[in-house]
Amino acid sequence: MASGGLKDAPEVITVSDANTQFGLELFRKCGADRKDENLFLAPFSISTALAMTQLGAGGATAAEIAKALKWPSQERPLKGFGTYLSLMSSAAEVPKGNSYVLLGAQRIFVSQSMTLKQKFNSDAQKYFGADAKTADFQSNAEKERESINTWVSEKTQGKIKDLLAAGSLDSLTAMVLVQATYFKGFWLDKFDPRRTVKSYFKGTKGKVEVDMMSQETKFPYARCKRLSCSAVELPYARGDGSDHYDLSMLILLPDEDDGLAALEASLTASDLAKLRSSMTARDEVNLQLPRFSMESSLNLKEVLISLGMVNAFSKKNADFTGLMEQLSEDLYLSEVYHKAFVEVNEEGTEAAAAMEFYVVQSIKQRIPFVVDHPFLFFIIDRRADIPVLYLQEILLIFLCLLVMATGGLKDVPEVRAVSDANTQFGLELFRKCGADRKDENLFLAPFSISTALAMTQLGAGGATAAEMAKALKWPSQERPLKGFGSYLSLMSSDVKAHQRNSYVLFGAQRIFVRQPLTLKQQFNSDAQQYFGVDAKTADFQSNAETERENINTWVSEKTQGKIKDLLPAGSLDSLTAMVLVQATYFKGFWLDKFDPRRTVKSYFKGTKGKVEVDMMRQQAKFPYARFERLSCSAVELPYTRGDGSDRYDLSMLILLPDEDHGLAALEASLTASDLAKLRRSMTRSKVNLQLPRFSIESSLKLKEVLISLGMVNAFSEKNADFTCLVEQLSEDLYLSEVNHKAFVEVNEEGTEAAAATLAPEVRCYVPIIPFVVDHPFLFFIIDRRADIVLFMGRLVNPAHSKRAGNQEL
Repeated sequence: MASGGLKDAPEVITVSDANTQFGLELFRKCGADRKDENLFLAPFSISTALAMTQLGAGGATAAEIAKALKWPSQERPLKGFGTYLSLMSSAAEVPKGNSYVLLGAQRIFVSQSMTLKQKFNSDAQKYFGADAKTADFQSNAEKERESINTWVSEKTQGKIKDLLAAGSLDSLTAMVLVQATYFKGFWLDKFDPRRTVKSYFKGTKGKVEVDMMSQETKFPYARCKRLSCSAVELPYARGDGSDHYDLSMLILLPDEDDGLAALEASLTASDLAKLRSSMTARDEVNLQLPRFSMESSLNLKEVLISLGMVNAFSKKNADFTGLMEQLSEDLYLSEVYHKAFVEVNEEGTEAAAAMEFYVVQSIKQRIPFVVDHPFLFFIIDRRADIPVLYLQEILLIFLCLLVMATGGLKDVPEVRAVSDANTQFGLELFRKCGADRKDENLFLAPFSISTALAMTQLGAGGATAAEMAKALKWPSQERPLKGFGSYLSLMSSDVKAHQRNSYVLFGAQRIFVRQPLTLKQQFNSDAQQYFGVDAKTADFQSNAETERENINTWVSEKTQGKIKDLLPAGSLDSLTAMVLVQATYFKGFWLDKFDPRRTVKSYFKGTKGKVEVDMMRQQAKFPYARFERLSCSAVELPYTRGDGSDRYDLSMLILLPDEDHGLAALEASLTASDLAKLRRSMTRSKVNLQLPRFSIESSLKLKEVLISLGMVNAFSEKNADFTCLVEQLSEDLYLSEVNHKAFVEVNEEGTEAAAATLAPEVRCYVPIIPFVVDHPFLFFIIDRRADIVLFMGRLVNPAHSKRAGNQEL
């Protein structure tokens, strides 16, 4: 009792035991026809709502509800509910920084033509803290439904929306009783986001790729041979700086990949109690757990009837005479709705990351606990042994996860279509551009180019549109507009919410149209909706040179002065009808900064011999992989978000050939599939990284390259079809040129906060992988939220900074 525990109080034991039995049986029933679906429910929320309802029941109806809820007798365990709900209420009033938040709220919405019986109202307030509110169901049922949904959303911090579906209430509704439970917890032993890697989860319908969190630390652990499973308990921090904890997540992992069904069928409340009591205080566990989130919406009427609650739902037999005064018609339960949400990620408290939990002791064997196949988990309040939110089945693995936890889009189908096409297009474009530049640095922005061409393709028709779609590697002739729109919106939101020392990433699109031409309504509408493009008139006929300077000024402003003179003198004239421009700007700070004091003079083995460079150096943990087929190794350098966390959205991926002169072979062989496989195989490893400072600027004319990729008609004065661009044009439109300019600079800069976290801890028994970037290599700057390759480049000679590759193709 010194720690606020209630689990030995007899009245709370009654509620706890009954709640666990009820929850397990309810879960089995709900999951019976959902074998291949994730499932999440909150048994204490459901049993609390039903217990309040049972207060107003009598006779056989009350007895059936009590039996379904697994109460040991007909006597209501009101003190147990009251004691635990009071504990939740007191915890909610004094939240500490980085502590868990656990609260329950109950409300009764009563038809304004009715009055609750005094005894029911008194007990509901005394034991459940439920307040009553009148509602005009007779005249405004839909408005009252929205009011109830708003209340639930507020009490669950916006996580549970639309509990009651449209039309679920009507003029016959007498009362709606609602219970809302909200929980947010921070791990006592937090996961390090830098150790989260791509891995595979063996779901019921095959393997799926997941973000697998990992850590090696001490956790309560147990084996259960009878159930053929093992268990680990993950505590949530109190937020008071201590190692004590009130709430925890208990994970039950079947031994066999397909063993979950048998575990669910066999598991009893007694098993759960024995397993928890057998857990060793702290064992060294090598834990791997996927990030996930899910939401379950359930209509429990049929399930509760199958549990024996028959009369409560019967118009003829229901007995709720203890609810209302002077009621002319009989009351019965029409429906029981339940909605629950859960999200699991790496977050924890800074104070909870106690150093002793991360110390590796070579004399003690670590227990492997790899959560890579379907499992059960429970969130338990240890003070009362109450499973608050529990029994969740992780089966299909959560494609909505990166969209809902870190703002990720890479598993959204329309964004995936753009991402895959952009990578394929970028690699082929890069090969073509680099073919006659073997001894030159090269840098380009495939997403900038594909975005500009996609906007242009909006105005194309016939063979011109088909050729452009094929060159851009779109999987079909259908334009992936939603994908471009979603990602460009994400870039736009980054600009509005970027933080100090975070990366800066934004894209800007503008169309300069010759006056007095008018863009076609459909083209203008789609360009604005999906690409955020604004149109500006330009006097190309009389002042082409002035307009060229205006366009260059706009590009320079949007790229923070890094891209100047995109259009060379004389590139526009009186025949110019339209100029479509896309500008992408990125500035990033390393998550793991290089210490400038460790930068030394060294040699880089370029294609034309050795050159002296400023070589940056550090030893730290980075995602790393070997790729034997391509004879190269890879390291990923994250850019910081600037929010103090170790998570990252953008990164630089460096591919280093094994041989000093191996870059040409790597460029020729590398495919989008290779890149995806390599990134999935990366693991966080201690790397001795040496990387030269460098900067590159490339200026390219892409006309001939794009024609070689199949975009023939677009550049043909005779055959180009851009009839969907402008209204009432007397002459034919065609593309005259596609200019591209890109700049990159890489140096030691990073955030102060990241350096503190990233200081390497060298131990003699951990091998450090050498990664010495002293010969030509490829690099990519990737937005991990959508798997978009924003920029890609090669460095063959760091001494040739800035102005590299300025020849026309």
